[in-house]
Amino acid sequence: MKKSALSILSCCISLLLLNACTEKVETGISAKTDVQSTVGQTLKNNFPVYTVAVDPAYPPYSFWTDKGSMQGLDIEILNKIAELEGFLINYRSYPRNQIINTSKIDAIDIVASGMNEAETKIHDIQFSQPYYESQNCVIELRYESSDTWINKRIAVLKDDVHSQKQLIEQGIKPEQFISAGSYYLVLSALMKNEADSAVGNCVTLSYHANGDMLEKYPFSIQYIDDENKINKISFVVGKEKTEILDKINSGLSKLKQNGELQELIDKWIKSPRSE
Repeated sequence: MKKSALSILSCCISLLLLNACTEKVETGISAKTDVQSTVGQTLKNNFPVYTVAVDPAYPPYSFWTDKGSMQGLDIEILNKIAELEGFLINYRSYPRNQIINTSKIDAIDIVASGMNEAETKIHDIQFSQPYYESQNCVIELRYESSDTWINKRIAVLKDDVHSQKQLIEQGIKPEQFISAGSYYLVLSALMKNEADSAVGNCVTLSYHANGDMLEKYPFSIQYIDDENKINKISFVVGKEKTEILDKINSGLSKLKQNGELQELIDKWIKSPRSE
């Protein structure tokens, strides 16, 4: 009897350990892939598992869903690349103001979430070939865009030092900034009349504006960057991880050639509704 009980206990512990070891692994095939079969595939094909640092609240590039899975443009692109190049992915969440520094951590292989070179002064990192170009824009709750926003209260992302610096270079005073912790809160400040305009990454602002947030509001949107200030969106790896960079670039090239990259961009990045 004791021997049988010990066997059952041992079996239960083994199952718990298996779940603990495999819980965080997501494949390049699908976020819904069965975890146990993923581990089996890893052992069978000897696929490496790369850890990717992402911002869990930066749509449409990356965000957690209500079901606890990671979604977004960068997530789908990396999953496709992993499928093409033969590796698996483990996503880890980091806040926006810390994410670029994770490239110096040995345990982090790739940094994602709409990264661009203009956001960082770190020199010992490598950027993949860009897969998209973005600009900053300003949103106002009015039918037509105006130039008066530069003299009024401007809601900005607290950690978006790059955009704030650009605004200051245009003559805008720091005391005009209304800082918020996310782009959702940036637009919330606009809706609550705590700010007269919202400025930031146009892709992310447009994602929220296209949703339910501004559904009942007339709004206008205009680009505020010239051609010299276009942000090239790419992925980041550490200086010594050239092999991983080569896989990312190879996968991006294949996705561009077969049209899947443009399909994903069209799926996640849309022009805002403007009235």
